[in-house]
Amino acid sequence: MKQERKRARTLQRNILVGPNDNTDTVSKTTTLTDGPAGKFFHALWVAGGAPSGKLGICSRSTGFSSIWFDTNKEDLKAAAAKAIELGEDVYFHCASHDESKTTGRGSNDTASMLPCLWADIDLAEAGKDNGKNYPSRELALQLLDDLPVPPSCIINSGNGLHGYWFFEGPVSAQDHSRLPEAFQAYLQSVFIDKETGEAYDIDSTGDLARVLRVPGTINSNGGRVVSIIDLHDER
Repeated sequence: MKQERKRARTLQRNILVGPNDNTDTVSKTTTLTDGPAGKFFHALWVAGGAPSGKLGICSRSTGFSSIWFDTNKEDLKAAAAKAIELGEDVYFHCASHDESKTTGRGSNDTASMLPCLWADIDLAEAGKDNGKNYPSRELALQLLDDLPVPPSCIINSGNGLHGYWFFEGPVSAQDHSRLPEAFQAYLQSVFIDKETGEAYDIDSTGDLARVLRVPGTINSNGGRVVSIIDLHDER
C-alpha cells in the first residue's frame, strides 16, 4: 500500500507539471492551466458564470470540515492548490454554499447555487460486494455517451466514474432543490444495457450537500490518482 501511494504521489506531481498527462480530451476553451483541479474548477464555476456562494473543499485530513473559497478565477486557483496540498481523499461541494450559515460542512439548507448536475457510478471492476449490479468501465462510458445529453465532464474517481452536466449558468439550489434527486432517478431508469436489457445501479447522490472527489488528488483506496477522462466546458 505504501508503494502504491508513493507511485500515486509521483504521478500526481507529474500531472501538475506536465501537459495534461491524465486527460484524454480537454476543451481548448479551458484557459486555467494549473493542472486537473484548476481546469475542472474553471470549467465548473467560471466558464458558466461565477455564482453566489462559495466553493467548499474538504478532506480526511481536515476531519471533513470544509474550507471555503470565492468562485472567481484567483480564488479558484487557490482552491485547486489547496486541494493538491491536502493530497488524499479530497472532496468538493457540487453546489456553492452560503458560508455564513455553515457549521463545518455545508448542508442541504446552506446550498446556494447549482452549476451542474452530477452522477456517481461505481464499476464492476471495483469488486464491491454489496448486492448491487454495477457496469464495467467500458459499458458505463458507452451508456453515458448514449444519453440524449452526454456529460460535459467525466472523472475517473479511482474506483468509479463521476459524470457532470454543466448548466448554461448556475441556478438557485433552493428553488431547484429536488432537481438533483429527480435527475438521479432519471439516470437510474435509463442506465440499461440495450442489448441485454440488464439494469445497472447508480449511487444515490442527489442531495444538495453532496461532495465528490477533486481531480488531481488521490483516492487512498488503492492509491489511485483521480483523473479527468473527458472535459468540455462549452455550454
